[in-house]
Amino acid sequence: MTPIADISNVAGLLEVLQDHRAASDIWYRGQSYVEWKLLPSLGRTPETLAKETNLIARFKQSASLLLQPLPANDWEWLTIMQHYRVPTRLLDWTESPLVALYFAVDESDSRDGSLWVLNPAQLNLESNIKPDIDGYIPYLGEELTENYLPEKLQSERFSKLDPIAVIGPRNNPRMQAQLGVFTVIHREAKPIECIGARRHVTKFRVPGDAKSHIRKELSTLSLNKFQLFPDLQSLGDILRSEI
Repeated sequence: MTPIADISNVAGLLEVLQDHRAASDIWYRGQSYVEWKLLPSLGRTPETLAKETNLIARFKQSASLLLQPLPANDWEWLTIMQHYRVPTRLLDWTESPLVALYFAVDESDSRDGSLWVLNPAQLNLESNIKPDIDGYIPYLGEELTENYLPEKLQSERFSKLDPIAVIGPRNNPRMQAQLGVFTVIHREAKPIECIGARRHVTKFRVPGDAKSHIRKELSTLSLNKFQLFPDLQSLGDILRSEI
């Protein structure tokens, strides 16, 4: 998908988003490289989707001792796996445009990044999810999400559904700080931007030569690594960078 405009500063972000605020819920995602598609980590190479069951089993095997209480279902397991960067079918989004902009500029000043704007309810309509309430986004574990469960994908091998937008448990400080939400793919690695009539998502370019300036603006707004990753490792990284 071709970017429709450039974002070179925070004011530019606010300006280009004016046309998107009419929708009740808008989600955002920042990516370091403008060429990247909207695919979760488990769908970026053809072979990896088949490895999901093994990844879940191995994570449960070794993580059970460290997690109290244990996750109640596979969706909770998957969100925790996503938190710890285990490949899953989930793709992270945020309800904050500033958080998305942070991730768009966090790496590689030599290459353009991207900021994506998603209407999650429209994506779900494109994917034939029709809730009783207009604009309703299903919660992981509801009936609308059952066909996307790993056990469902294993029990039958023929259905091919489009990705959908979902909300899930913000079961760690990072998810809460980042106002995290998700899209989830089914058994095929379909990029979000290629679904249906493609009215649900918009792409903006973040020029590489603007990333340093944007980082300074976000820092002025107190949006930094520790705010989005509230743990001691992030605090240590920030203090080390200030020496």
